[in-house]
Amino acid sequence: MTDLSKLFTTATTAAVQLEPTIRTAQDAWAQFNIDQIYQPGLTPTATHYNIVPKENDLVYDVVNKLINRVTHVDLQGTLASTYTPWYPAQEAGAGVDDAVIFGAPSTYTSEYILCGIDYSQMPPKLSVDNRIQIKGSKSSKAKIFLGSDISSTTGKVVSARYDNSGLLVDDALQLELIQTTGQNVAIRTIVPGSCNQTLPDGEVVTLVVYDQDGGVILPAYRMVVQNTAFVRTADSGNKFIKSVQLLSSFVDANDPTLLKIPVNIVSLAAVELRARVWYTDNTYQDWPVGSSKMVLNGASEYAPTVVGQRANFLLTYFLSSDEQANNANTGLTPHVDQAYSVLTIDAIGAFSPKLFGYPVWQASSSQYRMNWWLYTLDRQLAYEVTDKVEMGFNGTPFDPSLFGSVQHLNVAVSLSVVAPQYTAFRHAQQVQVALYQPATSNGTNWSVGVDPGQSPLYGASLELQLKSVAVGDLRVRVDSGLADYATWLQQLYYNSRPILAPNSELVAPEPTHFILYIDATTQYRFPIAQWNQDLSISTLLTQGQNVFVKWVKVDAGNTELQLGISALVAKA
Repeated sequence: MTDLSKLFTTATTAAVQLEPTIRTAQDAWAQFNIDQIYQPGLTPTATHYNIVPKENDLVYDVVNKLINRVTHVDLQGTLASTYTPWYPAQEAGAGVDDAVIFGAPSTYTSEYILCGIDYSQMPPKLSVDNRIQIKGSKSSKAKIFLGSDISSTTGKVVSARYDNSGLLVDDALQLELIQTTGQNVAIRTIVPGSCNQTLPDGEVVTLVVYDQDGGVILPAYRMVVQNTAFVRTADSGNKFIKSVQLLSSFVDANDPTLLKIPVNIVSLAAVELRARVWYTDNTYQDWPVGSSKMVLNGASEYAPTVVGQRANFLLTYFLSSDEQANNANTGLTPHVDQAYSVLTIDAIGAFSPKLFGYPVWQASSSQYRMNWWLYTLDRQLAYEVTDKVEMGFNGTPFDPSLFGSVQHLNVAVSLSVVAPQYTAFRHAQQVQVALYQPATSNGTNWSVGVDPGQSPLYGASLELQLKSVAVGDLRVRVDSGLADYATWLQQLYYNSRPILAPNSELVAPEPTHFILYIDATTQYRFPIAQWNQDLSISTLLTQGQNVFVKWVKVDAGNTELQLGISALVAKA
């Protein structure tokens, strides 16, 4: 009998494995849907995941409303593609519909609106599309973020607001009520501000509005950047330079052509000056004084020495070849001038600042870093300014592991960056630093000098002695083994060169108290009489740790004066 069972057996047939098509440099540029692009781990088919693109191909992601440009293909490995968002170039007049060029008014989840930036002005002028109207009586300010990332951790704010001196005030844009025929208390628009960096045409930014308490007012608005300097104004054919203006916090409020300079400002080179060129269409452009375009004649020769001293300056702006002025002066280069006078006034303590710098041992890297403090002659406040000190002109950076050599550091700090009550004044100073050995080693670890040619330097044989580090019994001494008070005060206080008024003081005031400063939240205050006693603290200190000694004086009126600061290395 015939065996019929074989008629019903089944055989497994292996499916054909498709290989993705790899595009080469010789292939023409192309664009694909994201479903066509090969992805490691997914099986290519005749219609999906079967193309390995080449760089600069465009990939459309319809679901997420994105167009991506291929920036890299891992041809030597997984064949995975890397993308970056791509946006069509925004060119005025390039399309038949300006709404396509500039964007249609919409919210964060839809199309774009315009954020105009005029880079012909300094700082760049930023204007938000006035079709955006912020509704709500609690709206207070707005910020513009780069791209669509508006998070508190990684979002990057590109909006800015500057004062008349060209100094940064904050990164928020102000709001103003829209003028209507009726009473308006809740509908606002964005006041033009500035941009803190150069953004290309077509760059995406996001506008976020905040209420008076800092809360976000939704929706956010996504915009595209457009350089508006190319837009011709109605009267641009009649645009002339009409005047120049000096911008400075030292300009007298009642006489805009008078500068009042405190006698203790050694040189006008330390005063940060800017100037503004005004045009007949009421636009302006700011320039730093001292550039090739803008100079203040006579400033370099002026040194305020006597109260009541007067001098005359001439602010000069040199015209470019394509500029015209109503009252230009002829010469090798046509220019516009504005006369100013300067008056020397009484000293202001804030303009006699001093930087104190001390090496601080970093156990994690086994090297030093510099910690900086700023004191001023008004002796009202002391500022920790480590993150605000910059290298001075032709300065050499601090070498954290250079032992056995004296380093001459030229450093500077802008007072207006330290605290808002200070005007635009830049203090420069030379500090000497010598590193001898790691702070964990016994003996002298470093010495510093904050005055030119200082001798002796501060720091030799000085230390904070750890007397007890038992739990519940933490005690230290600051006498460094010195036998008498006068010697101790000389080496720890006077050798640190506390700030001094040279015209009225032979020596710096003697302190009445000292403060052991561990960090911003941990400080211990002691009367000066305890200079050679065991001092109880509640903070565990380790070998080589820096502790700062802040010197203060409480006067007869119970006012506390900030005199200076020293540093000691903790030693067991």
